[in-house]
Order: sequence, then C-alpha cells, then structure tokens
Amino acid sequence: MRKNTPGFSMMELVIAMAIIGIFFTSVTLVFYKLGKSILINRTRTVATNLAQEKIEALKNLSYTRLRATSLNDLLIYSYDNTFYAPEAGILVGDISYRREVLIQRVEENASGTLIEVLPDAGDTGIKKITATVRWSEEGAPKSFSLSNLFNDPNRKPLDGTISGIVRDDIGALLAGVRIAVVDNINWNAMTDATGSYSIKLPTGTYEVTASKDGYWPRESGSLNVAPSASWNPVLREMATGTATGYVYFNDHLLISKVCASSETVSGVDCEWVELYNPTTSTWVIDNTFYMAEYNDGGASCWFNSNYGDAHSWTHKLNIITTTIEPYHYYLIANTTSITLGGYTIPADAYYTCADPLGHIEVDKRGSIFAGIIDPLSWVWRKYDILGWAPSTTTAPICEGQALKDSNGLDKGKTHIRYSRADSYFSSGQGNAYDSGSNNHDFVSNLLLNTSSDYYPKNSLSAAAAPVSGTPAYGATITCDDGLSNFTNSYLTVNPHGHSVAYFQLTSIATGTWTISSFYQAGAAYCEIGNVTIINDNEIVAIPNATTNPAWQVTNVHNILLSSQATFGYIAGSVRNGATGISNIKVEAGISNTYTNASGHYFLQLDPNLLYNITANPGNLNPNYTEQVQSAGPLNAGQILSGINFDISPGGSLAGRVISNSGDILPDILVVAYDSGGNEVSSALTGTDGSYNIDNLSTGGNNYIVRPALDASETAAPTQRTFTVIAGQEKWTDTAGVFSTFTVTSAMGKCIGTVSLGATPINTGVLIMACTSTIAADPPVINDALRNGELLYYGTVSQSDGSYELEVRGGLSYNIYAWYSAMDSAGIVTTHRKSELNRLINAGASSVVSFTFP
Repeated sequence: MRKNTPGFSMMELVIAMAIIGIFFTSVTLVFYKLGKSILINRTRTVATNLAQEKIEALKNLSYTRLRATSLNDLLIYSYDNTFYAPEAGILVGDISYRREVLIQRVEENASGTLIEVLPDAGDTGIKKITATVRWSEEGAPKSFSLSNLFNDPNRKPLDGTISGIVRDDIGALLAGVRIAVVDNINWNAMTDATGSYSIKLPTGTYEVTASKDGYWPRESGSLNVAPSASWNPVLREMATGTATGYVYFNDHLLISKVCASSETVSGVDCEWVELYNPTTSTWVIDNTFYMAEYNDGGASCWFNSNYGDAHSWTHKLNIITTTIEPYHYYLIANTTSITLGGYTIPADAYYTCADPLGHIEVDKRGSIFAGIIDPLSWVWRKYDILGWAPSTTTAPICEGQALKDSNGLDKGKTHIRYSRADSYFSSGQGNAYDSGSNNHDFVSNLLLNTSSDYYPKNSLSAAAAPVSGTPAYGATITCDDGLSNFTNSYLTVNPHGHSVAYFQLTSIATGTWTISSFYQAGAAYCEIGNVTIINDNEIVAIPNATTNPAWQVTNVHNILLSSQATFGYIAGSVRNGATGISNIKVEAGISNTYTNASGHYFLQLDPNLLYNITANPGNLNPNYTEQVQSAGPLNAGQILSGINFDISPGGSLAGRVISNSGDILPDILVVAYDSGGNEVSSALTGTDGSYNIDNLSTGGNNYIVRPALDASETAAPTQRTFTVIAGQEKWTDTAGVFSTFTVTSAMGKCIGTVSLGATPINTGVLIMACTSTIAADPPVINDALRNGELLYYGTVSQSDGSYELEVRGGLSYNIYAWYSAMDSAGIVTTHRKSELNRLINAGASSVVSFTFP
C-alpha cells in the first residue's frame, strides 16, 4: 500500500507568501524612515554648525569693525547684502547650503528688555548677529537661524536718568509729548496721562527736546546727568486758523437750456435743446448718442442718427458737429438753424418731424433725456435729464424734483441751468451747477427776447469755463502744514436753498500752505497753493484773490476737482529746536524739494512704496546735520503729514590712516565719540587712506576720534580731539596738528586655492601661517601655545577649494597646508605643503596656492 506524503495546500502557500511580503515591506519602511530621520538630523546638524561657524567668525572682529546691516538691505532682502554678502554653494555631503547674515543694533530699554532698533540709529553698544542657513530637502525649502549678541566692551551702562513733568502755558498736564535726547534718537520717552516722563541713559551732559503736534517745541539747554537730572518744560500751543470753501467736480455732459417754441417763421415752432460740456475732456457725438422728448401725455420721441422718420416716436438725428470740446456748448434743434434778435445760430445736430411744430408741447409738462445707449443690449447711461411741470402735476421723468412753474414751458421762453449755487446765471460762466434736482438747478421760463444771454449757444460759441459743478460730498481736504488733520466736505444748504459740499479745515498752523482736495479715491483732484493763515483763529475762504489758482469770480470760493491724483504726498517741517530752517533739501528716492521760509516741505512721491526721507542729504547745507526717517507706503492721493525733522548745527572732520612704513590703509573704520563718550558717527578710509566723518552736531563738542583696530594693532596717537565748527571740515585737532593716525602691524591677507591635481579640494585643508618654522605636524593648540611669544594664524579652506587668511601686515610668513585623505584600504595619509618667507604687506593680499599630492 502506497503512503501519501503530506504537503502544502495552495491557500497555505499564498498566506505564507503574504506574511513574508508584509514582513519585508515593514522592514523596508522602517529602514526608509530611519534613513530619512538620519538625513534630516544630519542636515540640521550641518546647518547648525555652519551658522555657529559664521557667528564665531564675525565675533572675532572687533565690535566697531562689525558693521550693522543697512536699512536698504533690511527692507529689500531681510539680510545683509553689502558688508557680509550671502555665501551660496557651500557643499557638504552633496547638499548645497546658502548662508545669510543679519546684523542689527539692539537697545536696552528702561525696563531692561532688549529691543531691535533701526540700522540708522546711533550706536547702542549691543549688536545682534543672526546667521541663517538655507537648503533644499526632498524638494522643500528648509532653513535654520541662530542668533547671538555682541556687546561693546566699552559700552556704558544706562545708570543715569532724566525725568520731569510737561505742562502747557496755562498749567495743564500734557500727555503724548515726545522727549528726546539730541543726537541719539534711541534715548526718548513719551509723557503719560500725568505729563510725566523718564529716560534712562549713561551719565553725562545732554541736551533734550520736547515736541508735540500742535505745540511749539522746546529745547532744554545743557543738562548734567550725574546720576540724574530734572527738566520740566512748558509748551506753548501753536496759533492756528481755519480754511473753508465749497468743492465741486464735473464728469458728465449737462442739459443747459431747453425751449419749446422760439417762433422765427409764422406758424413754425422752433424747439431746441442746448448741451454743455463742463469737463476737461472732449465728448463725441455719434450713433450711440440718443435724445428723448416726453410730452404732456407721457409719450416719448427718440432721436438717433440711425433712425428714420417712419414712426411718430422715432426720428433721425442729423449730426453736423461730432464733438463737444471742453467748456463748449452743443445745439440740437428741429431746424438747421435758429434765428433770434437778428442772430442766426446754426444747429450742431437737427432732426425732422412730420409736425413742424416740434414735439415739446407749449405750456405743458415735459422732459428731455440725453445719454448713450448700446443698440444691441439696449443698456443706457444718461448724461442728464430735465423734467418740468405745472405746480399741480409731475414731470414724465426728472432728476430729484421737477422744475415747477404755473404752466410748464411757455411759448417764447426757456429754462436755463444756473451757473452757480447762489441762483446766479451768466453767459460768461458755464451752466454747470448740478445738485441732482431739477427744481434747484434751473431757473424757469425766462423770456427769450429780453436778453441775448438767453439765446441758444452752439459749438462755435465762445467757451465758458465752469465756476461750479456737481457738489463733491465727502471729498477729502488736507493741508501740508504738518499740524492740521484732514477733513471731509459735507452736504449743507446755502441761503439760496441750494445743496452744496462745504468744508472747514481747522487747526492749520499760521503760515503759507498748499491745500489739496481729493474725491473718489483720487479720481478727481485739485491743489490750492499760497493759502495764508496770519492770525490765531483766523478763517480764510479759498480760493481767494491771493491763492494759486486764484478765485475765478470775486468772492466765489469754489474748488473744482478736475485732474486725477496719481501720486502720494509727505509733508512736515525741518527745524533746529523751535526754529524752522528754510531752503533745506528734503529727498526720498529720486524725488526732492526744499523747505519754505518757515521750514515746512511738501514732497510728491509715487504710491505703494516705502521711503527713507532724508533732510539735508549729504550735508548739502554744511551748517546743519543730516537726518533720516522712514515712511510709507502711500496711497495715490494720500498726504502723510507730520514727518518732521529736528536737525542741529553741524560740521565734519577728516584725516588719514597710514602704516608705519608709510603705506596708505584703506577700509579702516574710524569712529567719532561725543563729549559724553557716545559713538555718534564713523567712516571707512578710502583708497587714499583718508576718512571724512560728517553729520556731527556742534552740540557734541569736543569729539574724540579713534581708529577701530584689531587687537594686534596699535595707532599713534591712539586718539585725537576735535572741535566741530558749523559749516566747516576740520583736518586738524584741537592742538592744531594735522590729523593722521599711524598704524603699526596693520593687517594683510594671504589668499589662494587648494587642489588635488586640477580638482579643487572640497573637504577642507588646514592652512597655518607663522613668522617662525612649523614642524611636520600642526602645533597642538593649548595654553602653552596661546601664551607663547609666537603668533599663529590659521583657517580651513572652503568647500570650493578657496581660502583666506588674515595676518598682521608688513611681515614675512611661512605658510603651511595639511591635507588628509583615506585610501581604499582605510589608511589615512596626511600630505604637507609649504610656502616660506612670503612677504604680506599691510592692507594688501598675497596669493599662495597649494597643489597636492
């Protein structure tokens, strides 16, 4: 009997394979996650090391050599792109890293908290170094930032206090007064509700200013803070006045006159409609233009150049003149011309009717529509509507309330639109007043034969500029005095019963200013210049006889908004303490202006941008210092007021830095300290070794000037003392000696590349330089080496194979390079190269490259 051997069923085999597959998939996933985690940790570790490396390298500089990132770089890049440019392409393990640096000034406020301040502020004694490393990981951008503080070893503690209480000239406590130390904008405070303030600062002698919008500023004079000082200023409120006026805009054609019958031939009623263009644009009359007349029964008749005369309710409009020029009229009639008082007035467009009496009914109600219509969609947009009716009825259509009269429109009479809101009509002023209500905008039933001013006008008639228009309710009114706020025009009814847009702009400082009006987000705009407020509480109506532009009509104070505002504006003042300074240049980008006699300025700028506003740029007026403020972005038509400057009398000083061998030394930082020991300005020596430190206030005299040198460098003399004179550049110190600093052992550089054959080495080569001989192996860096007499300089080459080693200049060095490599058997071999007796001059670079093996 045959015995069957047991085996696996197909189902068991499938299940077993599935279990094995799941196992290996899980193992693979675990290893993938583990590998990814290792890679992430590795890249983050590399980024951390790169950031730490950069911070340590920067902190090896002296505090004064470390340059703060400029405001321009901060706004545009958010990192330093000038002094410490980004390093791209740092390869570590086939991953490319980019390293950026940001150097910011940091201030310790009164509560001991460190806060970042603007780059153009005075030195605070603390700088914050932020190194950011960026790389790409699986297609996604990654970054790591590390920050560290760098403290000026000479920084003075804030161990002094200036405090006090501010009142106005009637003894009331003043809140919101800015108290600032002259020449150091970081030391300031605002008074609280009790008028009190307190500023912490180093002990010394200072001048302090107090300023508040609406008050004349005050300056303290010299205050000795040892360790405290008190100053209780009294501020006097500025004298102010008010500007008033009416605001109008014109953006559409108007019906200016209408007549149902001016009989020129017996039995024929000549009807006509006069249009007026109060805008600065030319309007086209073509086949899109429609006019409609409504009679007493409410029936309408439409007129258009595409129509024929087949129906009683449509008639062809024969267009002779195709445009209406600015401030001109346009005549539409049922005849080719109108004859009145011996004058023949050709029509600009005419229509023919089966009824020679026209369509507008005499002594009855009626309406006129003028506008454009899309012939396909039949969507229409009106230019204007005029409706009239006897007092007991209503017009077929109208704007607001219909023009009311006992009969409607009488034979031989005309309805005429007012020129102004004071119920005035003149042929020399355009018929432009349009409140949106026919009953208030027109005078009714004027007898034609009583005045030629009532005759119709056509396109050949003399232009008549508008004196009014549509009231601009809600228009924004601003002044460039730097004190007043903006206001808006509002609806009110004048003594004649007409609606007007009236404004009152209050708290305008005494002086001469420009007032700007904006409407509909700057779509309509106007400036009125030379607005003068002389006395406190004076009320000035504008425009007037002395403004620019002046009033169009005597005692009519109407502002017409016509142009479109495409710019923003910044306004303020430039003062020295409480005194305005005239003819000081103020610039922002490519735009600039000069202050007026009272020190005020008004600067036009492109909108939607940030600006650095500079008063007295480059010390253009050498008698005063330069000052910079940031502002923006602006909206088109906006005026940003209150950007005020307080500049001091100032001058500059200059000198030269050379090596002990007589070589000029470029790029040496020279720092000026005021009489209180505060760093106030600095400059780098140029290619000729000279420096110029400008923008120094005479209030800081006398100044101590020192070159900021490496710890291994010395200068003779170590410092010089200068007395700054307003408007002068001083090249000699207080002893009358020409200002030269002689630097001993100034720094030079050894630069070059390292390569393996023709291939740059990217794994790092140790480079060392010494004035003595170094043995085969690099010296051990320990206390004995650090405290020895010899100086060793060292660095490691970059991932691109380049290196840079800074050494004391004017000496000959032995330069060594060590490169370690591992062969396929795991054996590490170190190769050594050297360049002996290489002279490196001060301020110069010597190229030494090494090729291995």
